[in-house]
Amino acid sequence: MNVIGSRPTGWWRNRPRAMRELVEELRSLGEPVTVVFDGRPFGVEGDGVEVRFASRRGRNAADDDIVALVERADDPGTLRVVTSDSELAARVHERGAEVVGAGAFRSRLDEAGASPVAPDPRYATALLDWLACAARGREEPAARAARTLGDQVASAGTAGHVLDFDDTYLPGIAHLSAPTAPAALVLAAERDLTVADALAAYAAGFEAMGAVARASHPALYDSGWHSTAVCGGVGAAVTAAALLDAPSDAAVAIALLRAAGLRAAFGSDGKSLQVGLAAASGTEAARLAAAGARVPLPDASRGFEQATGGTFAEPDPRERAIERNWIKAWPCCLQTHGAIEAAATIRDRAPERLTVTVHPVSLQAAAVGPEPADGLQAKFSIPYLTAYTLLHGPPVVESFEGVDPTAVERARQIEVRTDPALLESEFVLHARDEELARVKAALGSPDRPMDAEALRAKVEQLAGAELARALDDLGRPASEVLELAGL
Repeated sequence: MNVIGSRPTGWWRNRPRAMRELVEELRSLGEPVTVVFDGRPFGVEGDGVEVRFASRRGRNAADDDIVALVERADDPGTLRVVTSDSELAARVHERGAEVVGAGAFRSRLDEAGASPVAPDPRYATALLDWLACAARGREEPAARAARTLGDQVASAGTAGHVLDFDDTYLPGIAHLSAPTAPAALVLAAERDLTVADALAAYAAGFEAMGAVARASHPALYDSGWHSTAVCGGVGAAVTAAALLDAPSDAAVAIALLRAAGLRAAFGSDGKSLQVGLAAASGTEAARLAAAGARVPLPDASRGFEQATGGTFAEPDPRERAIERNWIKAWPCCLQTHGAIEAAATIRDRAPERLTVTVHPVSLQAAAVGPEPADGLQAKFSIPYLTAYTLLHGPPVVESFEGVDPTAVERARQIEVRTDPALLESEFVLHARDEELARVKAALGSPDRPMDAEALRAKVEQLAGAELARALDDLGRPASEVLELAGL
C-alpha cells in the first residue's frame, strides 16, 4: 500500500513512525485489513490490522506478496487492494480483486475521521486555479514551443505558468502549483488514477516545495535564482514519487542535483519554460528512483546548499504552505499587485507625478522599468502597471497582448523607491510628501482572500464553466480533467 506517501506530513523523515501511524489509522476503520510493507521487519501491530513485511528484499517484493494473497483467497472478488501502482493494480485486477487508488483511500480515511490531517479544500482551490491558467495559457508561444519537446509534464508546466496568473507562496516567492500540479495530473492520468490520487500527491509535493522555498528565502532571490524553478524539482519529485510508489528521499536527492533557474529569465519565455523543465526534471527524478536509482539525500542537500546558497528543509505540519498561499487577482508578477490595487483606489484623483514605495524584494522580482518591450516584460514593471491601472483599471489577460503607449507615457512620470521597513507585499503611493494610498496585502493574499464567487469567476473567465467543475468529483479519472483542459 502506498497510502503513506499520499499526504504531506514529512513521513519520509521517519518511515517506521509513519508505518505505525498508518496502522493506527487503519484500526479505526473497524474492518479487517492486511498491510504489506517493504523493508526489514520491526515491531508494529494493531488490533484488527494484520501487518506483514515482504518475504524477500528487492524490487516488487511487497507487490509479489500482495498478488500471492489475492491468488490464495477463496473469493478474490471480495478483496480490495489499495495501490496507485498501475502494474500491481493490473496484476491483482486480473486475478479478480477490486483496486482502490491510494489517494481515494486516503480521502476515505480522512472522511472517517481516522486521519490526524484533515483534507484542506485550499489544495483543490489552488489546483483548479492552476488548471484554469494552464488551459488559457496552452496556446501562448512558450507553451507551444514546450510541446515540441514531447514531454507532457514540461509542456503543461509551461502552459500553467506562462500567464503569471497562477497561485504564489509569498514566504518563498514561489509558485508552488506550477511544477507540482502538472506532475500530479499527468502521472495520475498516465496510471489511470483519479482526481483524489492526483490531489493527494499534489498536496505532498506542494508542501515539500514550500518548505525548501521558505527556508531558502531570501538567499535564492538575492543571488539571482528563480525560486519556483530551483525548488520546483523537489516539489515535482515528491508529487511523482507518491504516484509512482518510489522512494521519495531518492527522488528528491536526484532532483536537487539538477536544480536550476534564473531571475534573469523574468519578462521572457524563459521564465515559464524553466518552470516547465523543473516539473519535468522532478518527475524524471522520481522515475529514476522508482527504477532503482539511489542518491544519498544528505549529500545532495549539502551540495544544493553550497551551490545555490539556499537551504534544504522538510515540511513542518505546524507551518503548512497552503495557509500562506495567494490566489492571484491579476495576471502579472505578484510583487506588482499592491501597486495595482493602490492605483485603482486613486484613479479619479491621481496627480501627474507619483512615487511608488516598495520593499526591495518587489523591485528584485519586478525590475522592468517604465518602458517594457512587450507584454511579457509589462508583467514585471511596477511603473507601467501603476500607470496602466490609473488609465484603464486593473489589467486582465488581454491587457498583455501588447504594450499600451499611453501607459508608457504615464509611467515615465512614476518613480519607484524602496524601503526595507515595509512588508514584502506592501506598497505606498505618494505625491510629494502626501501619502495617497497604502496596501499592505493585496486582494488574493491569505489576509484578504478572494471569496468563492470571485474564485469561480476567475476560473470561468479563463477556461469556461465546465472546467470550473472539473474537480468537484474526486473519483473522476484524472485523464478526463487533463483532456478537458486541453493538456
